[in-house]
Amino acid sequence: EKTAEAFFKGLGCALPPLHSEGVEYLIDQGSKPRGENGQCALGTQAQVEGRVGGSVDGYLRLYKPLLAKLSELLGCCAKSLCPAGMESCSLEDLPGSWDPAHWYTTFSGPIYAGKYFAEWIELTMLNGMDFAWGKLSVEEVMELSAFVTQYRAFEFDLLAARPFGSALLSHIAASLTQWESGQREPALAHDPSPRLVYYAAHDTNLLYLAELLGLKWLSHGYQPNHTPPGGALVFEAFGPANPANPLDEWQIALYFDIQTPLQIRELTVLSDDDPATTPSRVPVTIPGCSTKAEGDPHAPLLCPLSTFTRLVRQAVQPECITPPDLRAFAEGKASARSRGSHPGPIPLTNAGIFAGGAMLALMIVAVWVAVERRTGGGMLVVTREKMENVSLVSVPGV
Repeated sequence: EKTAEAFFKGLGCALPPLHSEGVEYLIDQGSKPRGENGQCALGTQAQVEGRVGGSVDGYLRLYKPLLAKLSELLGCCAKSLCPAGMESCSLEDLPGSWDPAHWYTTFSGPIYAGKYFAEWIELTMLNGMDFAWGKLSVEEVMELSAFVTQYRAFEFDLLAARPFGSALLSHIAASLTQWESGQREPALAHDPSPRLVYYAAHDTNLLYLAELLGLKWLSHGYQPNHTPPGGALVFEAFGPANPANPLDEWQIALYFDIQTPLQIRELTVLSDDDPATTPSRVPVTIPGCSTKAEGDPHAPLLCPLSTFTRLVRQAVQPECITPPDLRAFAEGKASARSRGSHPGPIPLTNAGIFAGGAMLALMIVAVWVAVERRTGGGMLVVTREKMENVSLVSVPGV
């Protein structure tokens, strides 16, 4: 909730209602099985290995130069860490094995060690601290973060996304369709009037959404599909009356927003007046849905909401969604409460809801899914009011 409070503080508005009841089902990283019989679980060793080409050891040849660079930086490795019979070794020589005990670890070994230390160095750099003993530049730190993105591809792929990302993606789709219909959706704690819905989530959750929808992005200064602290997937909804929307139905545009590494490290006051102070915003294609109007370089990539909802229902695994109303939405069914069986709403999100002002036909409304901030620095806040330009706010020390 502190993350959500900081977000709305950065917007300069009064704190709206915050909902945390049932959040474990939405902001779910995969720490325990879901489903009535625990059938919704992370992949087995054989399944994960089948997704990465048979063995993660095959990736060593791809990352050998970076492993050597990181080994030299760390002075790795002591004899106690090396395989038997070796007096010294490098990260590349470390033994690896499948780790079934920890949901956030698939395989130990060189790639995991690279991820662990590269992420630690990256976070200390972003946090404005001394980093890498003064031996690396910011660009070199971000080069090493390739270990982070690659290892997360082992951990948080489609095998994990369907069991543990289905609830959040369905909830986002329900929020969007509620705006379109103007009718209260029983699966949601909020009604259609707020113009902004904010989910304080983890990097894991963003990766699950990316896997389920087939999303890819490349933010300025980062590795592909990196999810740094403060990063956010932004779903912007365009009503039929919006001049940017050429169709007579609701459409959505998707973006990944994040400050550049230096902007986070230096707590840059953000503004779109200068490239040095403008954070990264990249449009994200929703495969099978997003298109762009020809002849207008500034037109957004738009996806009809009806198509998006259909893609969501095809992608998710309803039996892994615990809240019954949300499961009913994912299945395209009327919920039990909509038939009058359950009185009153069941709050399900860890979301701040910006409800200032009335909903306007020409307003762009947005659903925010943001990475939880674990380090000091700035948080990127983006909102659009009355068709004006994007407003960017830095929140120091979040």
